[in-house]
Order: sequence, then structure tokens, then C-alpha cells
Amino acid sequence: MVKLRLKRVGRRNQIYFRLVAVDERFPRDGRFIEELGSYDPSESSWEKKFQFKGEPNSEEVEIAKNKIIDWYKKGAEPTATVYKLLAKKGLVLKPELRKQK
Repeated sequence: MVKLRLKRVGRRNQIYFRLVAVDERFPRDGRFIEELGSYDPSESSWEKKFQFKGEPNSEEVEIAKNKIIDWYKKGAEPTATVYKLLAKKGLVLKPELRKQK
């Protein structure tokens, strides 16, 4: 099964995540199918924290949004954290309460 989850990159104490589509059997920081965006928890403003792949206000951002929606329609299941991020960006209607493993 394909999952939408965060891949940790960056250095110690400078955490940075990439939003990726990945087979659930792959390790967290291992191979992935496609990179869809990024998340920087150290940024101060919300708009800078979670960005889609591509430059801001460009067609690439729209393509990245469409790719996320396409993966979602194909049955890719987002993790709880990714679901919350997508809900804040307005790509999913409202956050559902899900148990974390």
C-alpha cells in the first residue's frame, strides 16, 4: 500500500521533512516513489512551514497539489501528521480523528 508521509532530512537540531509518496514497507528515510512537498517545523510563519514542490505562486505548485490529490484518489493513505498538514492547506475537507499507531 502506498502512503503519504514525511521523510526526515537535514542535520541534527535542524530538522527538515519532505512529503513523499512511499510504499509502506520502505523505511522512513529510505526509498520513495515521488517527492510532493516539504515541511520545515523551524519556520515562524505557517505559509513558509509547509510548501508544495516548486516555487511559490507558480504552476509547479499547482502541479504538486494535483499530484497529491491524484495519489489520494489512487488510494494512498496519508499518515495522521500528513493528514493534518493537508487539512490546514485545504486539500482535505476536515480533519478526522484517527488513532496513531
